[in-house]
Amino acid sequence: MRDDSITVLLGLPELRVRDEEETAYGIRVQVEYRERVVECVDCGERTARVHSRRLQVKRDRRLWDKPVYLVLSKRRFRCLYCGKVFTEPDIVFGARKRTSRRFRSYLGQEALAQPVRHVAKKEGVGEALVRGCVTEEARRLLHARVSPRPATVLGLDEFSIRKGQVYDTAIVDLEHKEVMGVVSGHRQQEVSAFFTALPHAEEARVVVMDMHEPFRQAVALCLPQAHVVVDKFHVLLHVHRALDQVRTSLEPRQGKRGELFRTRHVLLAAAEGLSSESRVAGEGVLQRLVSLS
Repeated sequence: MRDDSITVLLGLPELRVRDEEETAYGIRVQVEYRERVVECVDCGERTARVHSRRLQVKRDRRLWDKPVYLVLSKRRFRCLYCGKVFTEPDIVFGARKRTSRRFRSYLGQEALAQPVRHVAKKEGVGEALVRGCVTEEARRLLHARVSPRPATVLGLDEFSIRKGQVYDTAIVDLEHKEVMGVVSGHRQQEVSAFFTALPHAEEARVVVMDMHEPFRQAVALCLPQAHVVVDKFHVLLHVHRALDQVRTSLEPRQGKRGELFRTRHVLLAAAEGLSSESRVAGEGVLQRLVSLS
């Protein structure tokens, strides 16, 4: 077996695989850096004297739909010239990082096309990590060149790393699941400028977005041949808000012991997450709401 692979190629040539284990909870791979001789951070002399080792568990991208944990044998070296003790460079993960660079890039790209909470839940990580990855990816994409590949189905979504900050806009090729660029801002002029510079803009046939009016204006101005489609997430968001407003307006008639107070979760939860009994109960509550209103 190759020493940089498990069952398939790991794809990180800087690391040497020492061992691997697949469990019901994920895949653990013991790795270390290939370089045996490193440069002293103080004097610049090269040394191979290992002072100490310690294990660090770091998260990587999924493999076979299982989370991958890389157990890195992190080395500290002692310079034989000046006596300095220092930690080896960590180019795959980054200084003081518990995730690989490629995993953080993946999280950032995913969160530009869907809610941060969904990405965090899917990958089993914290929302704070995903927000930080969006920041890294957005900074990279703000300076990236626009992809020359024609896109027929575009997606627009505004995002803010923290509540109250200035919004930016992600433009995504939904067919190929690629982020085409990030616009600094979410106004009509800024999005229109991106569309004006977009190669093969006339190929766009559908633009999926939320109900942000400046987005619709930018599409109407620069992509008149494209049909605007409001994405399901924002449609359901408005439906849920309206439904909850009706429920809360009728609730005072019954109080906290009433049927409407106890069934808020059933009304707003995703259908696939409910039992058959809960679905029947939800249909009954909807009929009750219609009769009361």
